[in-house]
Amino acid sequence: MARGSFRQADIERIIRAARNAGAVVNVDIRTLVCTIVPLPKDQPLAVPTSYFKPDGKESWEDDEPWMDHGDEPLPPKVEPFDWREAAVMEHLGKLGVNVRAHWREIKNFGPGTQAKLLLRGYIGVTYDEKHPERRNEVWLTERGFKDLKAVKYHYMRYPSF
Repeated sequence: MARGSFRQADIERIIRAARNAGAVVNVDIRTLVCTIVPLPKDQPLAVPTSYFKPDGKESWEDDEPWMDHGDEPLPPKVEPFDWREAAVMEHLGKLGVNVRAHWREIKNFGPGTQAKLLLRGYIGVTYDEKHPERRNEVWLTERGFKDLKAVKYHYMRYPSF
C-alpha cells in the first residue's frame, strides 16, 4: 500500500477478498504485513493455528510503559493541586526542604490554601507568640517535597495530564 498505515476499510477489503478466494488473512499491525494463507477446499473457513507462529509476547500489558515502574515512583495518588496550591508548592520547592520562609513572601497563600496543605502534611507552620491565630513561618516538609517531585515527574513523563 502507498501509505504507511492501514485504515480499517483497507483491512476489511483485504479480509473480504481473502474470504471470497477461500483463504485466511493474518494482519500484523506492528510491521504492517498481511499474510494470506490459502485453505484446502474441504476445510471450513476457520483460523488454522498451525499456519501462524506467535511473534513474541502476547501480553499487551508488558508493552505499556506505566505498568513496569521498577525503581521509578508510581503515578501520584494525591488530589491534584489547584492553582494556588501549585504556586505555593512550587515556591517552597525552590527554597528546599525545611527552609523557613515568612508567609508574606509567598503569593496566593491564604488560610484556605494553608489548611489544605497542612491537612495533607506538605507544609509546616509556626504561629506568632502574641497572636496564636496568626501564622509566622512556613516550610516544606519531607513528605511534601517527595510528593512534589512525584507530581512533577508524572507531568513531565505524561504531559497530556
